[in-house]
Amino acid sequence: MKIFLLASSFLSLISSLGVAAQTSMTATVTASTDFVITSKQISTGNRFQAISIDEKGGLWVSGTNSSVYHSADLGQSWSAVKTPDTGKDLQFRDIQVVDNKIILMSAGEGADSRLYMSDDKGESWSLTNQGQTPETFYDCFSMLNSTTGWLYGDSADKQFSILKTTDGAKTWQPITMPFKAQADEGGFASSGTCLNHNKQGDIAIGTGNAENPRLLIKKKDQAWQSITSPYKGGEAAGIFSVQFDKDNLYTFGGSLKTKGVATPVYKYSLSTSSWHSLLGAPLTGAVYGSAITKEHVFITNPEGIAVLNKNKTAWRKLSDLDIWAMACKDNNCWGVGANGTVVTIAW
Repeated sequence: MKIFLLASSFLSLISSLGVAAQTSMTATVTASTDFVITSKQISTGNRFQAISIDEKGGLWVSGTNSSVYHSADLGQSWSAVKTPDTGKDLQFRDIQVVDNKIILMSAGEGADSRLYMSDDKGESWSLTNQGQTPETFYDCFSMLNSTTGWLYGDSADKQFSILKTTDGAKTWQPITMPFKAQADEGGFASSGTCLNHNKQGDIAIGTGNAENPRLLIKKKDQAWQSITSPYKGGEAAGIFSVQFDKDNLYTFGGSLKTKGVATPVYKYSLSTSSWHSLLGAPLTGAVYGSAITKEHVFITNPEGIAVLNKNKTAWRKLSDLDIWAMACKDNNCWGVGANGTVVTIAW
């Protein structure tokens, strides 16, 4: 979303990095009764805004200054990845690696919204999609498998900007939705999770910056649905992140304009079509990123990381670090954010 990019732009630093492996890292470790939390600064001058785990367990992060980093050892060491030579620094706000292909999405106005692909670990890149109008602004994408994926961006003239690929992100085709977008309705390019999918191929998108934030859901082989949410609407407010979990869809959001107000978290039941509030999150403002495991719900924003055990009702704050995005695998999660920081959470 354009307003989200502008509201957060003062956080960006102007220095850029080369592509050499990082050799100096600062690590701090804290522990609670059930979590061990390690933080590392793997670069300077970058704000990381997306993280993805590939099929082999490799970690990939992306962010400002056209930065991309990779770890092949669960975050113990990191190396910078050569990124597209664009002549300008882009904000890579979403990344996925599927079938050894790196797919990168930059967020920005017009031609700065782009999708790149590399099948040789970043040695060469192809531009597979680029914004064609000044109104274009990409927010997030999600690859269901090696061939099929979806891309979501801000609407224009009450027309949704949703694209689909069926050839492994080589080309993207616009999709005509069965209902109109609200005025200024869009998404939040904060963590690459405003659009998500499950193993069955269902798709969910969280919207905002409109009078009524909503979920857009497409179950496999069915038509798109529009579901009004309990989130408050208005400028810079709505649903920032969505996560599937069996018959539930966890949603996270809030407003960039409300300071000191607890972040709202709601769970939507796909089987009963009903909303349930998960009160008490120890963060304020808007949730930027999220992650789900078998037992836990994690949320992040510039105030830190919080966790909820699914079998309990009380949230806990795990970190005060400025973290924008998270990803989890087995009993480990990784969060990325400001100052080139990566947080590892193990239990």
